[in-house]
Amino acid sequence: PDAPSENEESAVVNGAERFTDLDTEAWYYDGVAYAVENGLMNGMSESEFMPNETVTRAMMVTMLYRMAGSPSSTKAAAELDDVALGDWYGSAIYWAKNEGIAQGITATTFGPERAVTREQMVTFLWRYAGEPESQQDLSAFDDADEISDYALTAMRWAVENGIINGDGTGISPRGQATRAQIASIFMRFEKMLALAD
Repeated sequence: PDAPSENEESAVVNGAERFTDLDTEAWYYDGVAYAVENGLMNGMSESEFMPNETVTRAMMVTMLYRMAGSPSSTKAAAELDDVALGDWYGSAIYWAKNEGIAQGITATTFGPERAVTREQMVTFLWRYAGEPESQQDLSAFDDADEISDYALTAMRWAVENGIINGDGTGISPRGQATRAQIASIFMRFEKMLALAD
């Protein structure tokens, strides 16, 4: 699921070679190499990328923050009980909250260590892209009725633009995304933004 399509260009691979747990022939390799080369993702250690590790909400927002150039961030109007600016993800989360890209899971908590769901992920990307309209038909997916109301337009937009593909019959809106999947999704997302400029 969410493997790059055959017509996507190969990405520059500088940087990913240092990770001993990556298969250079795997569907995800170009996406991981792209994310590493462009400073969007780091390894989980010096030698391991951990492509099958689940992505947290903090990791997802940090990637968007890096894509935006890591702008300086001040605290949001409402404090978050589980995020401090001094945390490795603090500036990214407060930036995302200030920009309206990511909301908390409650009024005072963000849930940085919670796994990001696929519908949360595409909603963050959709808001970053300016909340474009989409009427994409999702009826081909058996689980389309499981998409939360807040994420419906975002999911339509993500499918319309080839950012996510689903697994053939389902789109798994409440499912979790791996680091390999997120890397490939970000590669497609940045290419889409570049084409739109």
